[in-house]
Amino acid sequence: MRKSYIDEECILGCLERLVEEYIEQEDYKYKFDFEFSNNHDVETSILSKMIFMRLLEIDKSKVKCIFLPTIRIDETKVSFDIMNNPKASKRDFYRLGSIAKRVGASNLFKWEELKYTIGNFAPIPNAHRKGLRHLQFVHNNKNERWDFLLSYCKEHWDDYSCDLYPTFRDYIIKTAQHLYIKDVLEDFKSNLRGRQIEDVKTNEFENWVENWDSILRDKSKTCELISFGEKTTNIDNIEEIIELICLLTKTRGRMIISLLKKKNP
Repeated sequence: MRKSYIDEECILGCLERLVEEYIEQEDYKYKFDFEFSNNHDVETSILSKMIFMRLLEIDKSKVKCIFLPTIRIDETKVSFDIMNNPKASKRDFYRLGSIAKRVGASNLFKWEELKYTIGNFAPIPNAHRKGLRHLQFVHNNKNERWDFLLSYCKEHWDDYSCDLYPTFRDYIIKTAQHLYIKDVLEDFKSNLRGRQIEDVKTNEFENWVENWDSILRDKSKTCELISFGEKTTNIDNIEEIIELICLLTKTRGRMIISLLKKKNP
């Protein structure tokens, strides 16, 4: 039988080299919609999935097909979602993006620039138990607010736990969402000392993340989540919230690259 010139192993080899280049260039502002297919959502880009497979230390030989929107490992499925979506909705007036557009927030464009970057993508457990709501639908029903979704996940984690992250704290740690924990965010702001995130060295993140892992693994701490405020259409400090979302997104992008460099020196 004639062998194909292009097979999955060949393509995966090319993608691995692209991941290496992405990490080497520390390209956390790269927008994945540049590459993209018309068939799936941008957050399911193959390059993005390859990056998260490394972050989660998933053996690619156990993944059934990297080209599907979800990652499937045995009975475990991992979906992907945009965390903080700046897009306004004509029907959902409670979305932060809707409010920002309505009031003419001057920094909305900064948030939009970060929408399709790695710091704004998150793996989420794919509901496989009968009767469970898929977390993407939960996120949509909660006004596309990531703080609301994390609060829901924390409360219902026993329903969504899987081998990759048995506990909610495991999920936060392994997916580099440390900054959505109040104690960690306060520690980060203290470490930042007024600097811009671009001025922080990659090795600083390594030390910080080790400390934040310890904070999250300390069962005596409550693991209190940050909040962007109550559900309302009248948010006076919407521009402050956007600045916080931008900081969280850029910083998480830097964190992911730092963690990948540590895993693959």
